[in-house]
Amino acid sequence: MFCRMILTAAAPLLFAVILISPQAAMAADQIGTIKTSAGDAKIIRSGRPAAAKVGVPIEQDDVFVTGADGSIGVTFTDNSMFSVGPNTEIVVDKYVFDPNANDASFTANMAKGTLQFISGEIAKLSPDAVKVNIPTGTIAVRGTRFLVEVGKPAL
Repeated sequence: MFCRMILTAAAPLLFAVILISPQAAMAADQIGTIKTSAGDAKIIRSGRPAAAKVGVPIEQDDVFVTGADGSIGVTFTDNSMFSVGPNTEIVVDKYVFDPNANDASFTANMAKGTLQFISGEIAKLSPDAVKVNIPTGTIAVRGTRFLVEVGKPAL
């Protein structure tokens, strides 16, 4: 009878843990948040496009796509920030920020458009670990800010 009372009392707690665990796992995947969005702006996650709305969490492998009047501003968990301008396509391929384990890296691939980047803690912890690949090379960030525009190839 005593065991039955303990099980009855513990059941709601166990149920709550089961419900909360998937949400905690999803939150662990969040690498940043959309802070600004205007015009034709979307993110593509797992092949599915969605409007880039302020407050939406960002995950690794998200693709940011803007149209002719679009822009998106993102703040990452290490306080890095990037803003993409019109007609841009960029994906965050790798994002690791675990300052306790001294593990940090950021890699993005930009196909076209405009990007302003302001480095955060990752660049301070591991200066060689922040890279933005563009069609003609790689921008290695050493704790700074930069603006890059990737246009159409000249014929």
